[in-house]
Amino acid sequence: LLAIFLCFAACFVFVSCDDPPASDGDGETAGTAGDVTEDNQQGEIGNAGNENQSGGTEYIQISTAQQLLGIVNDADGKYTLTQNIDFDGRNIEPLFDEENPFEGEINGGGYSVSGFTMTGDAENIGLLGYVGDNGKITDVAFNDFRINVTVEEKKVQQDSAPSIPPSAAAGISPIQTNTNIGVVAGTVNGVLNNITATGEINIIARENVYIGGVAGVANGNIANCRSFVDISLERDTPAVPAMTAYVGGVVGRNDYMLSACDYSGAITTTNIKAYAGGIVGFANMDGLTMSRLYANAEISADYNSVIGGLVGALDALLVQSYSEGMLITYGYGMTAGGIAGIIGVATPDNTGAGACSFVSSADINNCYSLCVIDAREDSTPDDDESTDDFIPPSWASQPKNYFGGIVGSGNGIVANSM
Repeated sequence: LLAIFLCFAACFVFVSCDDPPASDGDGETAGTAGDVTEDNQQGEIGNAGNENQSGGTEYIQISTAQQLLGIVNDADGKYTLTQNIDFDGRNIEPLFDEENPFEGEINGGGYSVSGFTMTGDAENIGLLGYVGDNGKITDVAFNDFRINVTVEEKKVQQDSAPSIPPSAAAGISPIQTNTNIGVVAGTVNGVLNNITATGEINIIARENVYIGGVAGVANGNIANCRSFVDISLERDTPAVPAMTAYVGGVVGRNDYMLSACDYSGAITTTNIKAYAGGIVGFANMDGLTMSRLYANAEISADYNSVIGGLVGALDALLVQSYSEGMLITYGYGMTAGGIAGIIGVATPDNTGAGACSFVSSADINNCYSLCVIDAREDSTPDDDESTDDFIPPSWASQPKNYFGGIVGSGNGIVANSM
C-alpha cells in the first residue's frame, strides 16, 4: 500500500511540473517584445503582448532602448514600458514623420526613457517625430536628453504646377516652412498625459521654428505635463531677415486643449523675433480654455520679441494660473507681461515677419504673477561682436517698449488677476 501511494505521488509531481504555460486568453502565450539587432536604429518588435486588465487589448512590452526604437515598424501598435530605459548618450533620429505618423499608444507605467541625443535636422524633431490624431502617450518621463540641432532652411519652391514655365517660376518666392521641435515629438495631434521632461534643447535656426520642452506644435489634448527643459535658440546669420520663433517651456504653439502643466527652467532667444512663454510660445485656440498652469521661468530675448511669464502670444482663455521668475529684455521694441506678452492676436503669418492683427478672443481671469521684468539697454544677450551686423525691422527704430505686470500689450479682457 505504501509503495502504491509513493508511486501515485511521484506521478502527480511529474504531471504538475509539465503543466503548459499560461495563455493570454486567445490561445497564445503572453510575451515581450522580440529580440532586436544593434547594427541599426530600427529594431524588431515581436507580435506577442500581454492582456491588460481593462479590456483585453494586447500591449507589447518594451524593456530595452532597441525595442523602443523598434516601434517604428508598427505605427499603430500598443506598447507598455516594463522598466526604465537608458539610451546612454546614443544619437537617434525621429521615429515617425507627417507621412507616417505614430497612431498607437505608449503607456509608460511610470517608467522613464533617458539619455538620448538628437543632432539631425528634420521637419519634426523629437523621439516620436510626429504623433497623429489617434496617438496617445501617457505616464512616462523623458529624462536627461539633449537636442542640439542646426535648423536649415527648408523653403518649398512654388514651381510644381506644369502650367508655370520655368522662366516665370524662377521669379516666384518660395514658401517658408517651419521646423517643429520637442522631446516627445515635433508635432502632437493626439493625447499627452502625465509626461515629465528634463534636459536641454539647443537650436541654431535658419528658418521659422516652433520649440517646446514637450512638443513643438500641439493640436491635441495636453494635460498633467511637467517640463524642466532649458531651451536656447539663436539665429546665426543675418542672411535670413524674415524669421520668427515660437518657444514655450511645454509647447511652442498650442492649438487645442492644455491644462494642469508646469515649467521650471530657462529660455534664451538671440537675434531672432520670438514669441516666448513659460508654458506656451503662442496659444492659438479660438476661444478654448487653458487652465491650472504654473511657470517659474527665466526668459531672455532681444530683437523686438514678445515674452510672457506663461504665454508669449495669447489668443485663448486663460484661467486659474500663475507665474513667477524673471523676464529679461534687451534693446528696444520689446513687449513683456507677467502672464502674457500680448493678448488678443490673430494667427501670425507664415512669412516669418511676425505680423499680427488684433482680435478680442483672449481673456485672462483669476491669474496672478510675481514675475520681475528686467529691461536692459544692451542690444543682445550675446557678447559676440559678430552679431552687430544684424539689422532690426524698420519699425523697431522707434524706441518703444511695452511692459506690464499682467499683460504687455494687446486687446482682450483681464479680470480678477494681479
